[in-house]
Amino acid sequence: MTKNPTLEDFVKSYIQNKELSSSAEDYRSWLSQNGIDSEKIYAESIRDITGDYKQAKSEYGSLAESLSNLGLTASGYSDYLNSKAYSEMQKRKEGARAKYVENERKNREGYSDYIAGITKKDYSNYTDVVNSISNAGILDYDEAYNFALQEGLSGSTAELAARTANDMVKRKRRESVIKTIISNSFGRTQAREYALAVGLSEDEAAELAEYADKINRENYYSSDYIEYLKDKWAAESGDK
Repeated sequence: MTKNPTLEDFVKSYIQNKELSSSAEDYRSWLSQNGIDSEKIYAESIRDITGDYKQAKSEYGSLAESLSNLGLTASGYSDYLNSKAYSEMQKRKEGARAKYVENERKNREGYSDYIAGITKKDYSNYTDVVNSISNAGILDYDEAYNFALQEGLSGSTAELAARTANDMVKRKRRESVIKTIISNSFGRTQAREYALAVGLSEDEAAELAEYADKINRENYYSSDYIEYLKDKWAAESGDK
């Protein structure tokens, strides 16, 4: 039977059901309010880098005019300046890409922390609801599910709470029925009728009826009873 899940168990089921970790829409919504706009930052960096590269080339503006006045336009020095400008541009582009990757990592970590916070809060509410359903002894799934919704759980979390609480209630009922079967020496029919009367299913009642029958047979053929039969048979043989 299912027990009340730990936080780790709950997180796995919660994420699997709600799929918050893989929802692009939820992520974008969080990002617009709390994240780093890494795309915009990267695009602006590339625009600035490209602009600076054009100005640094020997063919551009005042630099080109100065080289022309010095007669260096077609010289190796002009090529050197262009090569240096290109190298600097590539270096800055690599830095911009590295910054983009770093910002994306921070966004993912921030979103993960956000999800973890929601999950822990929902887990606290979830355990309270499960315990309430269990203590109330609600066996009907729909009733348990509606109760969970009324207590503020989301659809998937309410489903999980209803299933878990139902299993807990069933386990308690089974344990109670078993104790009653043993203490009152119920037979197959009595055990089945009693199990149904306390709200267990037909399958569960049939299983407990089999259990009652087995217990009775084991008690009937217990060692004390077998010793009694041996003594009885011995006494009867001695009389003959």
